[in-house]
Amino acid sequence: MKKKMNVLLIGIIFCVVFISSCSRSTKAPTGNKTTTGLDANGKPPIESTIDPSQIKPPTPVTGEEADKDPASIVIRTYYAAIQSKDYEKAYSLLTGEFKKKKGTFTEFIKPLTQAAEAGRTYGNVSIQGVNTSQAGTEKIVTFSLVIFEKQNPITLNGIYFLFQQPDSSWMIADTLSDK
Repeated sequence: MKKKMNVLLIGIIFCVVFISSCSRSTKAPTGNKTTTGLDANGKPPIESTIDPSQIKPPTPVTGEEADKDPASIVIRTYYAAIQSKDYEKAYSLLTGEFKKKKGTFTEFIKPLTQAAEAGRTYGNVSIQGVNTSQAGTEKIVTFSLVIFEKQNPITLNGIYFLFQQPDSSWMIADTLSDK
């Protein structure tokens, strides 16, 4: 038992040392440039004049501003298209990569038509927040959706990733939700 504890302790110490050496930030000898991490030779691989302490994550947009965000409008349009059984419109709002995950158009609509036949309807989509990447070309939209299964309301929470297209439109690129 004591031997197992020693092996476990050594493993934990190794992990802590390894992780701390990977995340170490050092000053480069050239003024205010900083480097992050080490390459295979133990040398800093990247030099930057950006001070990492000045980089702040984007603040999520909420409330009325989130409701008016173009990515939020895409989410609402997507579910409105599904509710009105305009499945072609809903499918057209997905990126090519996301369509591959969802399958062919026929595969995409199969669970939707089955749910509609079973009495599922879609209600209100409430946008909780929109986070925009620093580049401004990716957004994460968190929302809740009320669906009705045989007249019983169920609230689902969802997260969609959207990418801005070359024509400035937004398309759904992925989800962390099941529905």
